[in-house]
Amino acid sequence: MYRVRRLFRKRHGRWYSTKRWYWRLVKRPRRYKSRKTRRATRRYKRHRNRKVMRWAWGKATRRVNGKMYRKRILWSKSKGGRWLRTKRSYWRLMNRRRHTHKHKIRRYQWRWGNKRVKKNKRMYRSRVLWTMYRGKWRPTKKSYMRLLPSLKKRKKCMWKWGKAMKKTRGQLFRKRVKYCLSKKTKKLVATKRSYWRRVTGFKRRRFKRRNAYSWHWAVSTKKSGRRLYRRRVLYKKYRGNWRATGRSYWRLCKSKQCKNWKPPVCKKVCKTKVTKKVCKKVGKKTQCTGGKSTICKKVCNSAAKKGKKAAKKGKKVTKGKKVTKKKVAVKKATKKKR
Repeated sequence: MYRVRRLFRKRHGRWYSTKRWYWRLVKRPRRYKSRKTRRATRRYKRHRNRKVMRWAWGKATRRVNGKMYRKRILWSKSKGGRWLRTKRSYWRLMNRRRHTHKHKIRRYQWRWGNKRVKKNKRMYRSRVLWTMYRGKWRPTKKSYMRLLPSLKKRKKCMWKWGKAMKKTRGQLFRKRVKYCLSKKTKKLVATKRSYWRRVTGFKRRRFKRRNAYSWHWAVSTKKSGRRLYRRRVLYKKYRGNWRATGRSYWRLCKSKQCKNWKPPVCKKVCKTKVTKKVCKKVGKKTQCTGGKSTICKKVCNSAAKKGKKAAKKGKKVTKGKKVTKKKVAVKKATKKKR
């Protein structure tokens, strides 16, 4: 089926046909309303809007991972006009966020001003209304003075989460305990007041995987060709301390810090102390205290620092030697001439 498409042009408030036209393929010819009788149009409308199948909400609901789902069932219309339930159904998420294209733009907002006034031992500060004008926030003439909360008058009591938890009828509850400030210690102390509060989900910070493990650089290094590699070791946090695990691998050193790094050089430094020796008899045995005592410590210095210090010392020494040799040679030459 083909139909003519003609170009119309508007002039003086009216549409006029032009000579431009072409044949266009029509898949489904449209049915237009008959202008003769109204009954035909009504019948056509009624037939067009007639639906044989539709989806409807069921009564069954269930919760999975803190999200509520409800059943959707497909219904079909019989010849007698009755809706009959079919076997087709699925679970649909309820209260889901629907993204809309209409976003409300905030045109006004209140902000703190610079003016401050003290009256009857109370501090007030100005609040100014700002507007969005030509893509920028600009202050208006509208403002008022607002009372600031005093820092001295703080809350003496507050509610906190307790450790106790329980589950009743498939619902999770956690204890809320009231803490108050004690006059003697000036610290928050738990009181006898408490109650059970329903919780949808519970997570503890200490059981998070991202904080339990971390990779650290080790001391050992190796070189293959021109490339330098350094070992990376996986550490695990155990009772507040980082401990090395068996997992490790060799990683390529790319940064300057990694390439210039050198393992630290450690030394054992010992000091001896001499004190007066005092002996006492305890029963048949004699116990002595004092005398010589040695205390040893492990001192580690980086090889780079050590090399720099040695180079500086060497320069000074060599300079001193050269200067002394020249002086001696000059003195000997003067003596021979004399």
